[in-house]
Amino acid sequence: MQKEPLFQMDFSKPVSVQGRVQSIRDLGHLKFFTLQNQQDEWNVVYEGSCRIKRGDHLNVQGNMKQIQGRWELQASQVSFLGHRNPRGEMANYFSTPRLRALFARSHALEAIHRYFMDHRFLQVHSPSIVSDWVNGQTGSFSMDFYGKPMNLTISNMMYHEIMMINGFTRIYEIAKIFRQEHPSSIHRLAEFTIVDIGLAYCSRREMMAVVEGMICAIYEALAQLQLPGFVPQATFETITFDDLVKQAGCPQFTGAQFPKRVRQYLQEHYDSFVWVTGFPEDKRPFFVRSTEGVCADYQLWYQGAIYLAAGGERETDLTRIQEKIAAEGKNVTSYQEILRFFETSVPPMCGIGMGLERFLATVIPQTHVADYIAFPRYQNHCTP
Repeated sequence: MQKEPLFQMDFSKPVSVQGRVQSIRDLGHLKFFTLQNQQDEWNVVYEGSCRIKRGDHLNVQGNMKQIQGRWELQASQVSFLGHRNPRGEMANYFSTPRLRALFARSHALEAIHRYFMDHRFLQVHSPSIVSDWVNGQTGSFSMDFYGKPMNLTISNMMYHEIMMINGFTRIYEIAKIFRQEHPSSIHRLAEFTIVDIGLAYCSRREMMAVVEGMICAIYEALAQLQLPGFVPQATFETITFDDLVKQAGCPQFTGAQFPKRVRQYLQEHYDSFVWVTGFPEDKRPFFVRSTEGVCADYQLWYQGAIYLAAGGERETDLTRIQEKIAAEGKNVTSYQEILRFFETSVPPMCGIGMGLERFLATVIPQTHVADYIAFPRYQNHCTP
């Protein structure tokens, strides 16, 4: 039976509520704690000898009283729900900061779905078990699939291209991605959530505008939670790769990742989000379209801390794709089942992916990536 919302209850009568202890101040004979259920959060005062811990699920009976303008439940009887672990180990698995982070994740996901539905995007699903085409700069996890060697996917990009070629022109996917990164830790998970977007018949600027709209929707949802340190303001600027590395005093560097000096420049000169566009061809994957060695791509950074999303216009010429695959030292035959879709006419396409947990941990201060997954998976941590 559903209980009445707090504002509809008759406080002149005894009340009985159930919930989980979120915080507690135990003075021995007197205990002050907050009790949260689906509808409300209760401030409870209890005088008794039983030991109560954060994470306990309780049934509390008593009377409501207004103390200095705040309603408190003066408990006359407290009982535990279900079997209680005396040490409270599993009950406290979700500490208060992690619980707050998981609420933030849920609000962000709700905002993302609502945003895409309002803009007539179709939600799609890609397979998590794929062949060896997925192997790239980040290692994948190999597995035995009914006696056949397969991999856990590190990207949905190629499947989204196939969908767009076949008429799905506005798509998004929220999916689990697996990457064998080293070191894998609370900051770099082996299993995380990706928000992938695909658009056909669009330009790079149109895709960037879609991402900016999605982020603004997430910010609006997070602002309602009053998270400590979160600043609910997002601005977006753009700088080209050449201008960035020149202004940072680092015109040449090896590898695909920005060196420390470039990241420091971003941090010092941009307070919020900044797009970096036009990377050299040798620093971006084969599927990103390029002209005269410059890519039609986009990478989204936040205060120079870390890039949160990356994508670009897709290469649609089959011959160019095959040449780029070979130039990266990869086996073109591994991609034949996918590349056959490019043998017919192909629309211009854009794609981008954003790690959800990385995004939240970056924009919400004093949190890390693992906070935003209920049961995070990283190296040497696969429990419970």
